[in-house]
Amino acid sequence: MDDYQRERQDALAQEALTQGEWTSLAVAQYAGAYGEGAPDREWILSPFDTWERNPYYQGPPGRHPEDHYDD
Repeated sequence: MDDYQRERQDALAQEALTQGEWTSLAVAQYAGAYGEGAPDREWILSPFDTWERNPYYQGPPGRHPEDHYDD
């Protein structure tokens, strides 16, 4: 498949996404892009003010940054 056909198929697939699906994919892509540069951080704060798990984090699982527990 040539580049034109691949780009055309990608564009048509993106047009078929709902706004929520598109936003979810964009936030996941953002977390991956910024998480790769910070593999020591378990959580990435997205531009939509949501916390996303860093797919590159290799440490022990911790709590969500907004979980409030009395220690």
